[in-house]
Amino acid sequence: MNRVIGEIHMKQESILHGDHQIAVSAPLADGQTGLSAGTVLYLADGAYSGCKSTNVSSVQPAAVLLENIDGETADTQALIVIHGAVRADKLQFADGKPLTAEAAAKLRLCGIYALGSLPPAAQAPVIDTQPQAVTVNKTESASLTVIAHSVDGGNLSYQWYKNTSNSASGGSIVPSGNSAELTLDTSTAETAYYYCTITNTLGSTAAEVTSAVAAVTINEGE
Repeated sequence: MNRVIGEIHMKQESILHGDHQIAVSAPLADGQTGLSAGTVLYLADGAYSGCKSTNVSSVQPAAVLLENIDGETADTQALIVIHGAVRADKLQFADGKPLTAEAAAKLRLCGIYALGSLPPAAQAPVIDTQPQAVTVNKTESASLTVIAHSVDGGNLSYQWYKNTSNSASGGSIVPSGNSAELTLDTSTAETAYYYCTITNTLGSTAAEVTSAVAAVTINEGE
């Protein structure tokens, strides 16, 4: 059974590794555009779709496209590899991002082995300084700060949340809270709880960490 089925062109050969592959002609799901040779595919409802980096966690990558598809797919048959070894550096997601270790692991489950180096996956950022509790009077200036760093050179992004309970889950997004420092709204006397999620993005992968909860007490004052 270990043989090549179908015509393998030079560009397709650059994706494959070795000479023991199983390649077949298979249907692609309609309405897809911009699929390139090396795109990781998943099977749903009897047709293959390009796997995007954002949905790899919810699908099972099962094949690799071996040819470029021009225009939009509509009753399109394409040559795909369903078993064998492929070059990791030639694979990509349907959104053009490089293969991740998660997708490579799922491909192995169906007999497709990505050989070579994979782009490193993002590591969770490290929080150096947690946000601290704040007590102020109404209309006084106040802020919260979290200090974090990336251990792998990725880019950090921030999102603050406000909660009615002392918990780092279930809070409401603070619309203006997308930086390391959050300027607090002190117009209303209340006690609320704030926390921040910090996301490290490296290539097409991301990892997140959540800060400690900081209580913010706003008194009526004089």
